[in-house]
Amino acid sequence: MTINELKKILDQQTSAVEQSYQLQTGGAAVCQLHKDGRISGGMKYDEGRLVALAAIQRMLKLKSSLQDILHSLQAEMTTWQQGLDVHRGKENPSMQWIAYLQGGVDILQQYEQELENLEDVE
Repeated sequence: MTINELKKILDQQTSAVEQSYQLQTGGAAVCQLHKDGRISGGMKYDEGRLVALAAIQRMLKLKSSLQDILHSLQAEMTTWQQGLDVHRGKENPSMQWIAYLQGGVDILQQYEQELENLEDVE
């Protein structure tokens, strides 16, 4: 797999997550859903995935080498994982935050593996 193929997969996955997020919100504004108490863990999970996917897209645009991208991805992963660990360690953890952060961690782990596979090939 090449970086261009990885970009195509990233675009496809972003579209799929956006569709899932849209289905869960029903087109309603997120702030209204918050006010109504209608935020689901699934929506927050997808929101975390979308934010992490956007970060990956920026990395692919800004970094010139596979090694640079991988290092940036690992740093981003560390930030998300630390946040998840903090929230999980709280006495009364927010399931919304845990879902959000888990979504980001999951997608970052997936792309970290993909990039490590690319690095093995090159």
